[in-house]
Amino acid sequence: MAVIKIKTIKNNLEAVVNYAQNGDKTENEILVTGVNCVPQTAYSQMALTKKFFHKESGRQGYHIIQSFNGKEVSPNEANELGTLLAEELFGDKFQAIVCTHINKDNIHNHIVLNSVSFVDGSKHHNSKLDIALIKDKSDELCKEYELSVIQTSKASKTNKTYKKRISKYNRSNSKMLQVKADIDDAIAQSRKMSEFYDNLKIKGYETYKRGMYLSVKLPYFARNIRLERAFGEEYSLHNIQDKIYYSEKTENQKNGINKKYYRKVYKGPKIDSFKLKFSPFYRSYVRWLYKLGKLPPKIEYEELTPEYFKQKRETQNILDEISFVARNNINNIQDVQNCEEWISVKLTKVKGERENLWRQYNKAKLPENKIEIKMKIDSKTCEINAYSNELKICRRFMWRREILGKEIRLLRIELAESKRIVKMKNLSREKY
Repeated sequence: MAVIKIKTIKNNLEAVVNYAQNGDKTENEILVTGVNCVPQTAYSQMALTKKFFHKESGRQGYHIIQSFNGKEVSPNEANELGTLLAEELFGDKFQAIVCTHINKDNIHNHIVLNSVSFVDGSKHHNSKLDIALIKDKSDELCKEYELSVIQTSKASKTNKTYKKRISKYNRSNSKMLQVKADIDDAIAQSRKMSEFYDNLKIKGYETYKRGMYLSVKLPYFARNIRLERAFGEEYSLHNIQDKIYYSEKTENQKNGINKKYYRKVYKGPKIDSFKLKFSPFYRSYVRWLYKLGKLPPKIEYEELTPEYFKQKRETQNILDEISFVARNNINNIQDVQNCEEWISVKLTKVKGERENLWRQYNKAKLPENKIEIKMKIDSKTCEINAYSNELKICRRFMWRREILGKEIRLLRIELAESKRIVKMKNLSREKY
């Protein structure tokens, strides 16, 4: 299990970033990953965020050290685990870099977090609850990677304290209870995911979807709320989709809303407009169809079930993934990871270019200049949407890999257990 230490960076953020990125400790910066920033220009981007929101004074950032037991985890896995931790906790709003050091007896990560959010300029204050969330998520990821667990009375007592702190907050805080009630109400009133997002928007929520994780944000909340982490597995994106598409909803649950979706189905022979225009025999055939009552065709309305929408969505996802594999010549999961890294870098770059264009747009005075810049902004927005869609496809691949990995681990445990039972039975027979 990883040990977590958190330090506040009161000044000289650049020195901490340079120390974390030290090429002698990170295999010439191979083991450096950026979250919402490019590693090579991480400090410049963090400083630009502070300057943009006029928050250059005070706490500059946070230095999180994640240490593993000896070398039980490979450098690449350690970096991947640290990146997942940073993305899960801070990826919605903050910039961070994850640097894996291998110069000592134990492999450890240095996560340097910017104190100012690039989304809304809010500051991260690192409360007791935030510390508990960081350590709890680190432990959860270590268990998924099947790393060793620290078995000491102090560690056990500390973990219980953190879990109680998180559970108490989610269970008793009036804001969190209101968020949970609003989520349940939105699920009950929705028949498909687009309606769910619309219902949350009506209630004043902003939704953020990163891979297979869903977060919501309210104006009076300082941080985004990741539903699965706050309220449990029942509120994961996958389970919310299942509730919307498959659960039986009564009229009371729908609050009187019983909206259904239909499509037209034409029952009758199809007419070839080309033949009808040029063939007298075909026109005669059509005339007799009208006389015999076969035409005009009967129109029926077929209800579109939740299964139809789910199958349609899954089919579209599969088509997008096949197209992505063909376009990028994907042969293995490493190719997917490489594509994801490349797309993330391009996406960050294009977003930065669009921000610069918005600044030029706000400074421009002539209408024709504003129109020209707005066209460039729209072009960048199309690029961002395209890169975002490809990034979602990459993350779907990685998510499926995680699901398959969990299933394989469970099968291995079951197989080992069955072998142990068979062995015990054989030993008992030999005794008698």
